[in-house]
Amino acid sequence: MSKPSLWRRAEDPRRAGRIEKRRRLGWILVAFLLLQCTPPVQVGQKAPDFVLEDLKGGSVSLGELRGKVVFLHFWATWCPPCLVELPGLQRFVEGLDKGQYALLAVCVDNERPARIGDFLKSWGAEIPVYLDPGGSLARRFGTIRFPETYILDHEGSVCRKVIGAGDWKMSKWAHVLHTCAGRAFTDKTEMDADS
Repeated sequence: MSKPSLWRRAEDPRRAGRIEKRRRLGWILVAFLLLQCTPPVQVGQKAPDFVLEDLKGGSVSLGELRGKVVFLHFWATWCPPCLVELPGLQRFVEGLDKGQYALLAVCVDNERPARIGDFLKSWGAEIPVYLDPGGSLARRFGTIRFPETYILDHEGSVCRKVIGAGDWKMSKWAHVLHTCAGRAFTDKTEMDADS
């Protein structure tokens, strides 16, 4: 008994049915993945509200930080560029006026908080780290590459976006800080003049 040719196997109705089912399943998967994709938050847009937990169980919300310029920095312990920029980010944070600026270093790892804390200690970093296990907040911002930083103005709108490792020298960022913070001071001065 000879085997059917490729042509005959392709004409087999059972095989055609299986191929059609796979094709439909593939389209369903593509549709699901497209629905999961969020367009990136762009400069000028309002940042989505969030509440994040820190390594010690405390929390912070974007609403609590209104009036400050917020550096929302997404990173991961498994990300080589994130680790390269860690010392520069540490020095940058030390130079910020805590009353006017806030850094939220958001770790997207699925690790336990104690383990992330130990990791930071091994690098000598003392930055305020918040947790986004699995990266759900990062996805809401449209972040798919780490590190990525969003600088939010006093009202929570994106003032600047940095994709990839940043050169966190204060001299380089002084103008951006002034611009983002200047909006708050200008608005406050105008508000005070109106009262």
